[in-house]
Amino acid sequence: MLWLMLAWAAEPQIHLVDQVLLQKTRFSGMYHYAAYAFGQDGTLLVNEGVYVYHYDRDGQLIRRLGGRGHGPGELSDVVHSSAWDGETYFIRTNNGMWNLFRNNGSFIRRLHFVADGLHFSGTHLYASNLFNDDWDGKEPPIVGIRYEHSQDFPRTFRRFHHTAVANSNALSRRFKLCFVAERGDELYVVNELEPLLYRYSPGLELEKTFPIAAPFWVEPPEKYMNNFRNWPAYMRWWFSFPKLRGLATLGQDLIVAFEVPDPDERDEPLSILMRIGAQGETKTSPFTYKGVYLGVYRDQIHVLKIFEDNNQAFPRLEVWKYTW
Repeated sequence: MLWLMLAWAAEPQIHLVDQVLLQKTRFSGMYHYAAYAFGQDGTLLVNEGVYVYHYDRDGQLIRRLGGRGHGPGELSDVVHSSAWDGETYFIRTNNGMWNLFRNNGSFIRRLHFVADGLHFSGTHLYASNLFNDDWDGKEPPIVGIRYEHSQDFPRTFRRFHHTAVANSNALSRRFKLCFVAERGDELYVVNELEPLLYRYSPGLELEKTFPIAAPFWVEPPEKYMNNFRNWPAYMRWWFSFPKLRGLATLGQDLIVAFEVPDPDERDEPLSILMRIGAQGETKTSPFTYKGVYLGVYRDQIHVLKIFEDNNQAFPRLEVWKYTW
């Protein structure tokens, strides 16, 4: 069982306001592939094998999408990531295919596009992780894309966020994801493997970069996954260094989510939330917990708690909502 942890017990500002149990139906039996996506409307997508389960804000199942196959509405591989804007489901499988569904669950189209980490902020749709072959080796990949019209995905887009310092040295340091938050006319970006806050103008020009005073931050070790003999060895390496996991606005401030190694649990990291200002300054003590950061909706921070039960095939999933 995973328990809530507060590393700074004297910090009083963050409050638990609600706990929502997901009314879980039978999943596809591939829990180790599970991943989660937070919708613009505060709903939750659970990627489970070749299915995506959509839950409302009260934990009730809205619908299930997918199923193995190559026909319309079926998925030809395991779900890698998903996103939801209130009108359209965007589902990416491990073979790089995007599958689009309407809000009633009906299938729209399938396409291939080299993008990852799809998420929404403000009125725009963002992605990251363009591969090397997108630029034919002329320069490091760009890792930020903004789609002006989600309904025309992926035809209308604009590259704006160049590969950052953490990617410029060696392939062993290259990250896959960037996270974006719109605050008024300004755009803020953080990258998976560096504690820096990037600020962009309305015209998507880089204005300034601010350091983030992230607690427990250390540089990733200089190793790449091809050096490892097996998957468990790679996973031990992957959990051995910090990573940023999200960015959102909360009032006039920004919420940065990241994870750090847990000295007491080698294969499962600690999660940390930081509340910072528009110049990267820390506004209050960080909040440390066990769980998966989902996002912010109506000034409430949403965290997914996973409670293991050896007598059950799958863990119990609860969404915990906090005010800060």
